[in-house]
Amino acid sequence: MQTSATAVTDFQLPASSAGLSVNAVTVDEVHAPSSNSATGMEATAASVDSGRHSKIGTLRRAFCLLVLFDLIFTCILWIFYTKYLGLDLGKAIRDQVLHYQFTSSVFDLVGVSLVRFILLEVFYAALRLQSPWVVAVTTAFSTAFIIVKIILYDYDHGHSVFDYLLPIMSLVLVWIETFLLDCKVLPKERADEQLNERSPLLSGGRSSSVTAEYVYGGGLRHSFVPSEGFVTPESSPNNSDNEDDGAAANSQVAASSLLSIEERHRLALRASRLADESWQALEDAGWRCVHDRPPVRVLSQRSRHRPSGKAWRLETRLPISADRAFREIWDRVDRQADWNPTVQFSRLLLRLDSDTAIVHNATAEAGGGLIKARDFVTLCVRRSRENGIRYTGGVSIETGLMPKMDGYIRGENHPGCIACIPDGPGACQLVWIVDSDIKGWVPTRVIDQAMTSVMTQLGASLQSHASRIAQKEGLSPAV
Repeated sequence: MQTSATAVTDFQLPASSAGLSVNAVTVDEVHAPSSNSATGMEATAASVDSGRHSKIGTLRRAFCLLVLFDLIFTCILWIFYTKYLGLDLGKAIRDQVLHYQFTSSVFDLVGVSLVRFILLEVFYAALRLQSPWVVAVTTAFSTAFIIVKIILYDYDHGHSVFDYLLPIMSLVLVWIETFLLDCKVLPKERADEQLNERSPLLSGGRSSSVTAEYVYGGGLRHSFVPSEGFVTPESSPNNSDNEDDGAAANSQVAASSLLSIEERHRLALRASRLADESWQALEDAGWRCVHDRPPVRVLSQRSRHRPSGKAWRLETRLPISADRAFREIWDRVDRQADWNPTVQFSRLLLRLDSDTAIVHNATAEAGGGLIKARDFVTLCVRRSRENGIRYTGGVSIETGLMPKMDGYIRGENHPGCIACIPDGPGACQLVWIVDSDIKGWVPTRVIDQAMTSVMTQLGASLQSHASRIAQKEGLSPAV
């Protein structure tokens, strides 16, 4: 069920959007911590803490490189400016630096960029400052200086496009640096630090690894989950149904202890609302067809949960019963990557009860690589309706059970749905609704084109997988 973390990627496709749920998953405490394991936990914690302070994160490194680029870019523009005026380097230094005048020289913009570079690199690269006050001061000073420069500068002096380009580009770069640090770098580092502080609590006071135990397809499985990532579980032989039921019940109790009472209550309330929201999404009208090649039909409509973006709906008829199709979707969520090429991995994090679970999955790159890999943590519920209709809904949640992973952008799933609707003997209509905010700066047109392709590919994969199931299990082909 668990998959190596190195195999994952990022664009949340239908897999997690629809909230794939599970039959059972839990985390079980099997041994009391020994003195050796306690020592190992302390050593691991010390190692993690040391690593956090000895290495610069990817986003902070990008910020430092941007500050360096700011200085280099400003210097290059100033050199182009002097060449445009026909000045050699010596004369340019004499006129622009030694005989500096505020209204006719633009070298002061290079000086401001240099001061900004020194301050930001010292505080955020060398000292690893966690506060935005330094960048706030440098941005406020730089902005005020540039505005005054623009107002008082004598534009008749040089008659050059660089007279306009230098202050504008300096102002743009200053605010990009501020945005990156204040809105990206510091929030991510604070979130990572909180998760690191909570990790001993999540492991129940044991070492940084957890022994997971869950029931799958009637057989008991065990998996060892190290803190660095996940490994594929190894199956063990079935012993007896009673044994499996007892293990599942015990491990479910242990699993609930990983969450606080408040969080369990919050998730229970969210799951109750999610069941209704998923059904409403299924009954929603106003869909517009964007692809119709029987038996696969793809529709879209404006998202009801985001100011921009679309929700997507796949409709297809499968040659297996609704019950069999739903079991493939719900019970075998961890095997979805075997038949769905849009998914890199899908795994169960925690079983809350028989009809509610938390799933973590990641999707492949899309749009020819323009949309990078995304991962999603989804709360899942399953329900049944009249006439044999079965469906599962899902919505993204925030939980310390799965911290953000390097190399993946954490996407957000708004309420989605997968429904299996009986459609004659041995056949069903499958409806898959996706409303995902993939985050990041991706043009809407690219997302729309990619999602149309993704949903079409998903429909074809479902058809092929259902046909293999029907052939393998000797099911009568649906008419």
